[in-house]
Amino acid sequence: MATEPAANAIRHGDGGGRLRLWRVGDALHREVTDNGLGIVNPDQASAQQVSVKSGGGRSLLIIRQFSSEVTIAGDLRGTRVTAVLHLSRPA
Repeated sequence: MATEPAANAIRHGDGGGRLRLWRVGDALHREVTDNGLGIVNPDQASAQQVSVKSGGGRSLLIIRQFSSEVTIAGDLRGTRVTAVLHLSRPA
């Protein structure tokens, strides 16, 4: 699930970005940053289904569905999307 936010950084940012992956216990953290203009209202970004005919707009929805935590932060310097995926399954 690192490809979705990385593709967003390239598409909506300034054409590049930075990907960081790290593990804490059973949680895989993925952080992508870019120098784009940011996301308006990040708490609502892709909170609803998007039509398959729309040509885009599903990346953050996919990230939210497969992650246990998602944080989107942005300012004039760019956007940072951090998602956490727990690797172990509950018994």
